[in-house]
Amino acid sequence: MPENTSNEALEQLRSLADAAGRAASRLPGQQVRARGARRHRRRATAGAAAAVAVIVAFVGGGYAVIGEPRSSSVQPADQSPSPTVVPSPSSPTADPSTFPTAIPSDFPIDRDLPDYGSDGEQQGPAADVEIREFAPCGVPGFPVDIVPIDRLGVRYAAPELEQFRLVHLYANTREADVALAQVADAVAECPQEERDSGSVAGHSLGRTSLGDDSLVVVTRYATDAVPQLGVDQLHIVRTGPAVLVVTAFGAYEPRSDLEGEWIDETTDLVRSLADDLQARL
Repeated sequence: MPENTSNEALEQLRSLADAAGRAASRLPGQQVRARGARRHRRRATAGAAAAVAVIVAFVGGGYAVIGEPRSSSVQPADQSPSPTVVPSPSSPTADPSTFPTAIPSDFPIDRDLPDYGSDGEQQGPAADVEIREFAPCGVPGFPVDIVPIDRLGVRYAAPELEQFRLVHLYANTREADVALAQVADAVAECPQEERDSGSVAGHSLGRTSLGDDSLVVVTRYATDAVPQLGVDQLHIVRTGPAVLVVTAFGAYEPRSDLEGEWIDETTDLVRSLADDLQARL
């Protein structure tokens, strides 16, 4: 008897499983169409994401479509119609009483500066070090008109290289957000420009996932449709109400392996400085 009972139970389970399988395979037409619509939406979303990942940069007198900048640590920025940076969710709710009122005196802004001996020249660290203005086509990028409550900068120059580092401390995160938004808007309005020298500068906007928000602009040059030696980087990172800006110029061949390594090294430096600044604020 126990064996027969067991066999009967197994047969019942098989019958239930078969019935369930047949029911599942006969979905109503409405559900089938809904599934198809969802798949279509997923394909459309994937296609849109792929399109967003493509940026256009000026190269050799024309435009070249590239999937990402040469550096693996720099990702293309979202090229939406309005690239204005959106303040982080914490910005409106942050308690103003917790914001620092001065840049920490022990922040090592001059750490790991290049050293070319007598061929190099250093200015700062000091509050009056001025950074080279970034204003493509005359469109204001950085610095912004908002006056920081504290600032600190350093500059180092040598043959075929130059580096600025600057920290602006603002009264709140909303003011700090303006710095990133203005740079993004400036590049969107002027992705390429003619210089007085006759060369053409092409600006590529990307993101580096540093601090609370960050942007990087890589500028390359061409004369008479021929790429020229020399690449500019502008890194701007917000951490709380502070904005860290690092600009660097190097005489590298555009889109070469050496250029890529240099951009990666600069990004690592900016990450280290941003982490250090965040820990001290």
